[in-house]
Amino acid sequence: EATFRKALEVAPKSLQTHLALANFLWAVARRDEAETTLKAALALDPNDLTANRALGMFYVSSGRIPDAEPYFKTIAMAAKTDAAMLGLADYYVIAGRQSDALPILRELTRKPETFASATMRMAAIDVALGERVPAQAKLRDVMEKNPKDMTARVFSARLLAVDGKRDEA
Repeated sequence: EATFRKALEVAPKSLQTHLALANFLWAVARRDEAETTLKAALALDPNDLTANRALGMFYVSSGRIPDAEPYFKTIAMAAKTDAAMLGLADYYVIAGRQSDALPILRELTRKPETFASATMRMAAIDVALGERVPAQAKLRDVMEKNPKDMTARVFSARLLAVDGKRDEA
């Protein structure tokens, strides 16, 4: 800790040093100090993806899920990548806001490179809502378009097994 604090004295505007100290504080269960240090890091560069991800994950792991939303939104808007949009959709699912995740996932199903992952996430939402038939239909779509996708096959087999359809599984 002393080394991290000394580094901050030498380079008080170093975002990476703030993040390193925050990580240390989080690891030793000094959560209040970790949060303050993460916020200080983010104040140095509000659009930094690593700092936003760290604070978002900090809030999720602390059970303060609603507090994490702005950080996942910032990542999605700043990064402008499919992975960042999938991360935002995942956040919404964790937050129990499937209705916010679905439009993002539907958009991602239009791209061949994200079709499978977005469709399987939508199938998982269906399963969580007790909608097994539409979930299996989505998984069949993935398997038809990506015959070698073992993740979709395993997911489908698990659902079939849980539903007592062992031979089909």
